[in-house]
Amino acid sequence: MKKLSLFLVAIVCVLVSCKPDPEPEKPTVMTKSVEDVTETTVHCLYEIVSIGSCEYLESSGVCWGTSQNPTINDNYKEGYYGSCIIYDLSPNTTYYVRACATNVVGTSYGEEICFTTRKDFGYSDGEINGHAYVDLGLSSGLKWATCNLGANSCEERGVAYRWGSITENGEYYSEMEDISGNIQYDAATSNWGASWRMPSESEFKELIDECECSLVFENGIKGYKFAGVNGASIFLPVNEGIMGLSCYWTSTPQDDEYVRCLMFADSYDYIKIGGAAPSFRFCIRPVSE
Repeated sequence: MKKLSLFLVAIVCVLVSCKPDPEPEKPTVMTKSVEDVTETTVHCLYEIVSIGSCEYLESSGVCWGTSQNPTINDNYKEGYYGSCIIYDLSPNTTYYVRACATNVVGTSYGEEICFTTRKDFGYSDGEINGHAYVDLGLSSGLKWATCNLGANSCEERGVAYRWGSITENGEYYSEMEDISGNIQYDAATSNWGASWRMPSESEFKELIDECECSLVFENGIKGYKFAGVNGASIFLPVNEGIMGLSCYWTSTPQDDEYVRCLMFADSYDYIKIGGAAPSFRFCIRPVSE
């Protein structure tokens, strides 16, 4: 009996010793989200679910490209605690990104996420009477000019007008009535023609309410950026307003003495619609249906 027991123990030992080692495992990683998409950058978040059968990871991060199923051989950036910011992307371009992690066994990938970078400030959807416009995806469908009246690019201040004057040195209009589209007093209509006109107070409010607004630098020029939900944006450069505020006329009177205007701070994140005397010289950003 004792010999039989020893024989059975020997068999068990042989079977155990012949059991194959478990297959080495790659890491497991999950692509969680992409956030803060701009014209050239994106913030990617991911999670390391498992480091696999090894004691440590060699690296983890994200890979991306303009084609599906990107790998570390396309574009790769190492992350930090499940977070990674990608720079130097191209505006108005669709990208595919996924998390990746590598141990000594190999590289694993998370699920793919698709995103499109925002359109840059120079982007336009077309022209009206020779002047470029952009569709910001607003509820009204209103089109905003890409530059100020009298400017040749979005970074230029352009001409500063008195309210109701259609020339740079003209007199202001003293009758307090909405002048949008009035060729005698609306500088946008008078100078650009067609359907161009000054924006009303409510149209500036729509711009603020429906866009992501931020104080930024564009080609070294400070100004306010309004980014629409469709990825398009416009840039209103700093100008010589009043009391450290940059100001843009609306077509809407406030009362018998003042006119409504868009105001934003030159040195901190602040924007509102206020009132100013029509004798001041402010910039105009035309709009069109």
